[in-house]
Amino acid sequence: VDGIITDDSDIFLFGGTRVYKNMFNQSKYVECYLTTDLEKEYALHRKKLISFAHLLGSDYTEGIPGIGPVTALEILTEFGTLEEFGDWWTQVQTGVDVSSGNHAAFYKKFRKQATKIFLPPTFPDTRVDTAYLEPEADRDPSTFQWGIPDLHGVRNFLMATIGWSQERTDEV
Repeated sequence: VDGIITDDSDIFLFGGTRVYKNMFNQSKYVECYLTTDLEKEYALHRKKLISFAHLLGSDYTEGIPGIGPVTALEILTEFGTLEEFGDWWTQVQTGVDVSSGNHAAFYKKFRKQATKIFLPPTFPDTRVDTAYLEPEADRDPSTFQWGIPDLHGVRNFLMATIGWSQERTDEV
């Protein structure tokens, strides 16, 4: 595809490369985001965005409470992988002295959060990576065909589920 129309930023984690946002919001301008810009300006490639999802949360993970965008960026800058961060954090929580190791400066800045952040034993959960890198897709081999929408069915559905009147439904 040339571009994807969505307001859901997870699309970049699925591999979207050109995203149009606010397409259906008349009070905002349509915005276009390119992964090439994210990579060039912020060094945010797909794998790093998925790592952000592990830390901040997404459709497939709750993230780590107590870690916000700034801390997540600091973690991803300091450590080569989330596994490395997880191993290091396990040492911190088990009382190993990390104040003079490879990440000593990071620890000095981060130690105040040491009692507030807990990583689950499965961190990072590889199922999150799989969900984004190998998403399940409809594999129906039949060719797509345009059809005529069932306007009566759509009207009844909207009236029953949203509670719109027939006039409101027809207007929209």
